[in-house]
Amino acid sequence: MKNELKELQQEVERLRDAIRRHRDYRGNHRCWKDNLELYSVLPEGVAEADLKLPEPLEMMGECLKYIQHCHNPSEPYISSQTVIESLEKENVSLKSQLNDEFKRGKNYGYKLGYADGQLGVEFDSNYG
Repeated sequence: MKNELKELQQEVERLRDAIRRHRDYRGNHRCWKDNLELYSVLPEGVAEADLKLPEPLEMMGECLKYIQHCHNPSEPYISSQTVIESLEKENVSLKSQLNDEFKRGKNYGYKLGYADGQLGVEFDSNYG
């Protein structure tokens, strides 16, 4: 039990040290590379996909928005990733609403469906 506690304490210290190094980077060292160092302390490490950078102009635009926000925190900063995640949630919600509407449409003699991104509508000749 004591040995397990000691190992846990050492792991907490290792993680805290990594977070502190990340926090303390300044100037040009505050870059995506320090993120990779921080992520490397995770048991799963860093996936190759995490190493891929966006196109230079897109990346610089995001950096500029972030820097402006840091200098003026009252100015909102919404990253492209945040926008993408928001749109994905909205897409799921809209698909669900659409499926609900299709189900209601069956009461009016139409066969409605949404599958694989395709909308299908046909009149049910057996209706009524």
